[in-house]
Amino acid sequence: MKRLALVVTLLLWSGLAHAEDPPKEPSDGLTPFPADATAPASETKKEATPFSFRNLTGWKDLGAKIDVGGYLQPTFQLVSIDSALPRDKTQYGARGTRAGFVAYGTPLEKFTYVAHIVVAPAGVEDITLLSPTAASNIGFSLPIAATTAVYVEEASLSYHAAESVLLKAGLMHLPFSLAQTTPIPEQMLPFRPAQTGEFQSGDDAALLATFRLFDAKLVLNASAFLGTSLGDQNPNQTVRGPSFLGGVTAQPLGEMSTQEGDANRGPLRIAFGTAATYRRATSFDLTGYEASKFDDVRFTGWLRVAAHGFYAQAEYLRRNRTDDLSGRPDKSEGYYAAASYFQPLAKVGFGPVVRAGSIKTSEDFDPRRFTSFEAGLAFYPRATEDEPERLRLLVEYFYAHVSPLDETQHEGVVQLQLEF
Repeated sequence: MKRLALVVTLLLWSGLAHAEDPPKEPSDGLTPFPADATAPASETKKEATPFSFRNLTGWKDLGAKIDVGGYLQPTFQLVSIDSALPRDKTQYGARGTRAGFVAYGTPLEKFTYVAHIVVAPAGVEDITLLSPTAASNIGFSLPIAATTAVYVEEASLSYHAAESVLLKAGLMHLPFSLAQTTPIPEQMLPFRPAQTGEFQSGDDAALLATFRLFDAKLVLNASAFLGTSLGDQNPNQTVRGPSFLGGVTAQPLGEMSTQEGDANRGPLRIAFGTAATYRRATSFDLTGYEASKFDDVRFTGWLRVAAHGFYAQAEYLRRNRTDDLSGRPDKSEGYYAAASYFQPLAKVGFGPVVRAGSIKTSEDFDPRRFTSFEAGLAFYPRATEDEPERLRLLVEYFYAHVSPLDETQHEGVVQLQLEF
C-alpha cells in the first residue's frame, strides 16, 4: 500500500508540473494549434506589393482592393519660331501642364485593375508645335475657357493566369514603341519623343497576352487590338479591320523597371527588343461605301542600358502601308537616342538629360523630315528616397527643324513633377 500511494503521488505531481508549464511559442518549433497546419491555401496571406508606375502591374497582387494616387506636372514654355507670322513668332504659357489620377487594386486573387486618367489642355501630347501630330484616342473636351481635355492612358483588367502568364484586356498602351509604353511619371523628359507619335500614339482597345520566362529574362507579347493607336490616314474615312502585334524582349542581366533613368544607381543592366504590327483593313468613305483596302506593317527595334546612375535608350521605327487604289507604298522611318545621368549630392540629386532624333514621313508622296534635339537638367530635392522622380524639377531646351519647309523652332521648358 505504501508503494502504491507513492506511485500515485508521483503521477499527480508530474501532471501538475506540466500543467504549469507555459505554452510553447511557434518559434519553439512546435505548433500550439495543429489544425492550422491543415488550413486551406486560400486562407494564407498572399504576397502583395504597393503600386508604383515603375512596375508593370498584374504580376503580383496589390495591397488593397481599391486605392488611388496620381501626379501633377505644371509645365511652362517659351517658344520662338522665326518663320511664323508676327502673331506666332513668340508664344508662351502653360500648354504642357497635366494632372494624372490613377485608381488601382486587386479585388480578387490574381485579378488586378488600373484606371489611369489624364487632364490636360486639349490636344497636348507633346509641346513641339512643328512635330508630327500625336493625338490621344479616347477622351473628351471640357467646355471651359481653357479647352481642357480628359483622356485615358489606361483602363485595364489583368489576370495572372500562371506564374509566367499574364492576360490583360481593356484600353492600354501596347508594347510596340518603347517610349510610348513608358508611364508619364517615369519619362526622362516632359513628353514622349515626337518621332514615335507617327507610328503609335495613345491607348488602344486590346487583348494582350504576356509571357515572362526565365525570371523575366525573356518576355513575349501577343495582342489583337482595334488599331486606333496606329493613326488615321484620312479623317474623312472610316476604317474597319483588326490589328495584330507580336513582340519579344530580352533582359539577360535581369528585369528592368519602366523608368527612363537609373535613379537608384544599380548594377549593369541591359535590355533589347523588337516588335511588329500588321493590319489588313478596309476604308469606307462618308457615304458608307468601300474606298480601298490596305495593308499596314510596322516594325520597331530598341535598346536600353543602365549602370551606376547612367541610362541610355535608342529606338528605330519603320512603317510601310500599301493600298489597292494607288499602288504606291506610304513609308515612314524614324529613330531617336536618349541618355541621362543621376548624381546624388548629400540629400539632393542632379541629372543631365539629352535626346536627339529624326523622322522622315511620306517618303514616296510628300517627303518631309523632322529633326529634334533636347537637352536639360533635372533636380531631385529628395534624392535619398527609393523613387526620387516622385519630386522633380526639370529645365529643358528644345530645338526642332522641319525640311524642306525650312522651319525652325526654339523652345525653353520648365516642368515640376509631384506624385502623390
